[in-house]
Amino acid sequence: MDILKNPGQRQASQNFALRAYEKVKGHRSYALTGAAKNTLAILGTALLQKRKADGRDDMDGTPVAQKEMVDIIQKLNAAGFNLLQRRPGAPKALPTVWRDPVTQEPLPPPRDIKSKSLLAKVDPDLLAHFEAMEADAYGHVQKLREEEAQRQVIEAIVYGPDQHNPIVNPFLGSNETAIGSFTKNAPPELTTFFRYEAQPVALPLFGAERNMTIEGQLSKDPYVSALIELGRVIHRQWNAEDLETAKQQRAAADEQLRRLQGAA
Repeated sequence: MDILKNPGQRQASQNFALRAYEKVKGHRSYALTGAAKNTLAILGTALLQKRKADGRDDMDGTPVAQKEMVDIIQKLNAAGFNLLQRRPGAPKALPTVWRDPVTQEPLPPPRDIKSKSLLAKVDPDLLAHFEAMEADAYGHVQKLREEEAQRQVIEAIVYGPDQHNPIVNPFLGSNETAIGSFTKNAPPELTTFFRYEAQPVALPLFGAERNMTIEGQLSKDPYVSALIELGRVIHRQWNAEDLETAKQQRAAADEQLRRLQGAA
């Protein structure tokens, strides 16, 4: 595994992984910890090495490899890691009423078991809408309005590196007065969003603290599982390298301390 012995590959892999991460909509690169960056670098190294082993040599990080890394990041987030902002997607399309193909008049809500059974099989969303309207028409319409209003509030939030500080997001600090004021005056959905954003990105995939629950979810994908297995090898190698570097630095510091004490 020559890739592990290349001193420059570690930083190159981190740069490759971070470039891919920053291409994902809603990325939280401003909340990455050193440990999370290291994990992304390990996965980037594993991905590039596996591509080479598979005959897909793409060590320069061209868009093809980068797209694979983007896909991996999205899968990590979907499994439970907090890599991306929690924003709603496009609103769920409302069901469309069925129409008489001749007159174009909308068909009335189903009243008999036969019609309801057909809709339950063919268009369950439309049946659910009719049933909700029958149970509480005004309440259901108000619920739809509120859901769309909440979605638009979250979608309109501007949040990135410039906003990721205690002045804008008090949950990043320890000023309880500021936190209380924000919670009192902001809409609940905004408070929830900012609380989540205050959390650093956590990627415990390797080592003793790895998240076994999320790992179990990821293991269902053979390609991701293979990358994680290779990542463990890289993680151990890098840890050994870091340990050796730390020992050398400590020995050099001890030697410097002896010299200083001898010269005193």
